[in-house]
Amino acid sequence: MSEGQDFDLFYAKERARQAEAAHKAKEEALNRTKARATSLLGWAITLTTASIAAAMQGKCKGAPSVAAFGFFATSVLCAKVLYSTKTQILLQPPARFDGIMQEGDEKTELGFYRAFSDLAEDVDTENDAVIAKDQKTMRLAWIVGCATPAAAALFAFGAWLIGCGRST
Repeated sequence: MSEGQDFDLFYAKERARQAEAAHKAKEEALNRTKARATSLLGWAITLTTASIAAAMQGKCKGAPSVAAFGFFATSVLCAKVLYSTKTQILLQPPARFDGIMQEGDEKTELGFYRAFSDLAEDVDTENDAVIAKDQKTMRLAWIVGCATPAAAALFAFGAWLIGCGRST
């Protein structure tokens, strides 16, 4: 092998190694997002239940109803994140392993690593979009969850100003 061929093979192997590391990092990011959704979902369900119970009591039901709606929306967003995310796998089972090489690929070690890197790029492009969507939904869940107490407090303050719940 010439010096250039040695480098080409090294470069192709390094691209494949980096692709595997990048794929693993993306899987870990998705798992962290799902762990945050699981944690927030537990709180949101508890707070939804408590808010519904509070709305069923007393004369002034507006503020707890606002809270119940906000925490319910947070729960739905978390459940959406936790719902099965359809990502593509990078490692191929034996039955599909031959599919890594495409028609026209050089049938050499170098050709295989190039084909694998191309597959990894395609997989990462698809997974990036799916993971970004879940992360965006999770950010929205946090925003709704954090804004809900403020919205309920403002509603309660408004109700207090107009006299909701005051004895006559």
